[in-house]
Amino acid sequence: MARLSTRQTRYSTVDRGSQVIMVLERAWESLRTADSRIPRAVLTLVDAKSRQRTLGYFAHSRWKKPGRHGGAHEIAVSPNLIGQPKLLLGTLLHESAHAILHEAGKNAGMGSTGYYHTKIFRNVCIQLGLECRFRNTRYGWTITQWPEGCVLPERWLPALAILEELPSGTGGVRPRRDSGQPTPAPGRRKLVCGCDNDSRAIYAPNSVVADGGILCAFCNQPFL
Repeated sequence: MARLSTRQTRYSTVDRGSQVIMVLERAWESLRTADSRIPRAVLTLVDAKSRQRTLGYFAHSRWKKPGRHGGAHEIAVSPNLIGQPKLLLGTLLHESAHAILHEAGKNAGMGSTGYYHTKIFRNVCIQLGLECRFRNTRYGWTITQWPEGCVLPERWLPALAILEELPSGTGGVRPRRDSGQPTPAPGRRKLVCGCDNDSRAIYAPNSVVADGGILCAFCNQPFL
């Protein structure tokens, strides 16, 4: 009978979830040691339904502190990332950028659109060593990944070593690179007409949008 490795025998089925959380907590403390701007947080896992569409999230002040105002932040990551320590580390740093901005009073990087991934968020991600690309005008600068061919910053290597200790996860996430979309020119707004084809959209200067009167030649409806 083949013998299991030390790593495989360290975890049993019944305690795998708790062991994963303990490893994530150690990795988060390692990140905090490397960058003092990163606050304390409660580490947890993304639920089975949500993990199909998200790799992680930051939720501020979710956990009550006895006898104190406010609460501890929550950081969640998908167990689908377990087995891909570099991807998992990148996700933790993505969420730590939100935490840093919240602690700095930047409202978690939220802009006037109500979305988190603004240029302020992008700049913090770059400071942390990540590449941050523009996704679209709704979600903003949400694509974070390690620069192609990069050597991970030395300050994150202890956390990476900790994440490499994790037991088997749920699988399902493979490394890939996302090119993102071109950044829209400043001072412009996306407009969509009434055509059934959702791809019929234009960008126009805010001053032109304010004047109105931009009609689609196909559906004869205004671009809004």
